[in-house]
Amino acid sequence: MLSLMILKQQVRKHNTWLFLLLITMIWFQAEFLSIRYPVNIGVSIFYGTRYGSWLVPGPLFLFYIWSATGRRVKWRQIFIHLAPFVLLSILAPLAMDGILNFRQIHYGMLAPFDAYNQEVTALQYFYSAVFMGQYIHFLAYLVFISVYLKNYEKQLRTTYSNYEGETYRWFGLATVFLTLLFFTQIYRRHLDYIYVPPMSVLVYLVIYKLAGVQWSRPVMEEQKKYHKSSLRVKEAVLLATRVVDFFDSDKPYLNNGLRLQDISSQLEIPTHHLSQLFNQQLQTTFFDFVNEKRVAAAQKFIEDKPSATLLEIAFDSGFSNKTSFVNAFKKHAGMTPSAYRKQLIFA
Repeated sequence: MLSLMILKQQVRKHNTWLFLLLITMIWFQAEFLSIRYPVNIGVSIFYGTRYGSWLVPGPLFLFYIWSATGRRVKWRQIFIHLAPFVLLSILAPLAMDGILNFRQIHYGMLAPFDAYNQEVTALQYFYSAVFMGQYIHFLAYLVFISVYLKNYEKQLRTTYSNYEGETYRWFGLATVFLTLLFFTQIYRRHLDYIYVPPMSVLVYLVIYKLAGVQWSRPVMEEQKKYHKSSLRVKEAVLLATRVVDFFDSDKPYLNNGLRLQDISSQLEIPTHHLSQLFNQQLQTTFFDFVNEKRVAAAQKFIEDKPSATLLEIAFDSGFSNKTSFVNAFKKHAGMTPSAYRKQLIFA
């Protein structure tokens, strides 16, 4: 069902990575079930966990996120990130059949470290390390992606007036789960049923969430070094005044789909200069500046329209939903809209 859902999405490159990730997780689940009920598949690399197959989900997640947020995934990057998986999980097992010993196959990859006196080759020790390292590898990718998404959200806030930042909060769940699993040293092979089902459910939920995410917003590149800007101080002051006057007179913030590019087009000011004006001259961000104006408008609507619902006021003020309206109101007015209304009634 999940795979069909993904395939029914609009044709986008990033959904290709999502589909590949889903196939990978189905492979891991099938491997787990074949081991537990034992069914011998007869293909060595099918049991990829022993050889480091968890080296692939991290890169696939990263390629998906990059592609979905508008960053081009280059062939060179694909080769670099997938090289460990291809080399250790596919090529090496095929080239050297029988790498692992009996105990590693039937009693777990960490068997070389138990109390049994058995000769273990350096390569078998190496794959025991790979077995543990593959999960730390996945955790590292999740942390990296989390940081990347955090920066992406910051860029969205410089471009769009309505953005909640709730789309990616679920992503930290996977990172927390893996962190607890590895750094509390609670892993025990005979307790696989405790780890594998919730991990699988978590990953499927993440994929389900991703399948429904609309990644349609282009993000302008962050202007990190304003000292290289061609905008002079005197000119910046005049343009900032012009921006403020435009917001006060034309009230563009009442449009809930307002973007920085829209203001740029109407005032004929380059977007990078406009972003600089908000950050340096007005000491705020485009997102906060617009929401502050919207909250002020909402306060006036609450005073003038006592019979209007808060949802109606939210839309009239330029907000796209009630949640963003309440959050912005609390931030800029110091109270909720309902509290503000009650204050007016009892004043």
